[in-house]
Amino acid sequence: MKLLVVTQYFFPEDFRINELVSDFVKRGHEVTVLTGRPNYPEGKIFKEYAKNKRKFNQFSGSNIIRCPIPARGSSKISLILNYFAFIFFGTIYGLYAAKNNKFDNIFVFEPSPITVCLPAIFIKKFFRIPVTFWVLDLWPDTLEAVGILRRKTFIWKMLDKLVKFIYENCDLILGQSRGFVQEIKKYCSDDADVKFFPNWIEEVYSNPISSKTGLISEDPAILKIIFAGNIGEAQDFPTIVSAVKSVSKEQKILLYVLGDGRFKENLKSLIQINDLQNNIILLGRHPITDMPTFFYEADALLVSLKPNKILDKTIPGKVQSYLNSKKPVLAVLSGEGASVIQDSRSGFVSKPGHANSLASSIKNLALLSNKERLAMGMSGYTYAQKHFKKDKILDELEFWLLQLAKRAV
Repeated sequence: MKLLVVTQYFFPEDFRINELVSDFVKRGHEVTVLTGRPNYPEGKIFKEYAKNKRKFNQFSGSNIIRCPIPARGSSKISLILNYFAFIFFGTIYGLYAAKNNKFDNIFVFEPSPITVCLPAIFIKKFFRIPVTFWVLDLWPDTLEAVGILRRKTFIWKMLDKLVKFIYENCDLILGQSRGFVQEIKKYCSDDADVKFFPNWIEEVYSNPISSKTGLISEDPAILKIIFAGNIGEAQDFPTIVSAVKSVSKEQKILLYVLGDGRFKENLKSLIQINDLQNNIILLGRHPITDMPTFFYEADALLVSLKPNKILDKTIPGKVQSYLNSKKPVLAVLSGEGASVIQDSRSGFVSKPGHANSLASSIKNLALLSNKERLAMGMSGYTYAQKHFKKDKILDELEFWLLQLAKRAV
């Protein structure tokens, strides 16, 4: 099978689409990736890419076509330009690639924005290639959830129509949760093919731990919690900060935050205002290859989303990685994300937006013995191995794509 993958984010940026491409090449498929210049999350073109672009023209046996889009930058205008540039250049470069290659399928990866699918649809119109769309971010609802867009505005109505157009022009739509599947179907005709396709456990989290980070306290009297990932509006750090402040009055606690994002400066201010410089440590971004070691050195792993009916349908991508790390999980979630933690018996679930609820969970965790924490972590690991193994999930995807390719002949 000759597969065209359309994604704004790709190697050397860290996203699961990298593993999907690598795995499909190993399975004997010919993969071409249509993407942009690496600039996520800082919003600046990666220095190593700028120095040697040819070095990044291939990845694990796949060929990479890079569109000359501007970096995301740090403003809303630069971000919008980034999105529109990918639509324009992605369409032009994609049409040229499809003209010279008889692709059997187009696979679109969408953590955000949903407009990443437009080049694929244009290519489909010209060359009648089936399009599969993996939805990890529900537009326009997510934009409302993080305070970017208000419902019933003119822009909302236009985006709503755009979303419907995109979904109706895809041959197969994949939702990262069952709640996503339900929401996507609201935009589609009754015969639309919409399937549940979750995130999987990334390979790096199965690698053995070889050394220490040197950044995490080894004091057994201190409860060490790690948050890893995007520092954004949706992660509701005000609630987290309030909970840590409450617990720190009676419990030695350190919260390590690994990652970056648009809310980082606000988080720094919250830490200062609440005098928590000795309790919340910002460690910045680290390579994904370092994450297993960080997780190993923690007593618990934290995942959070602010209260919102759309975010409640999300299973954050870090959940699978957390479960596989054999550590208790502190989840500030509702809906499907909370159900995964509860069903796996892997940790404590707190009500989103309620600092007292998270504080209680942290205190309950502190009361557990090491043996009890290990049992909780192992329960999560067993659940993850049963439900989120990569080979099983990608086997299904490969079958679906091959079926689409046969129907298109």
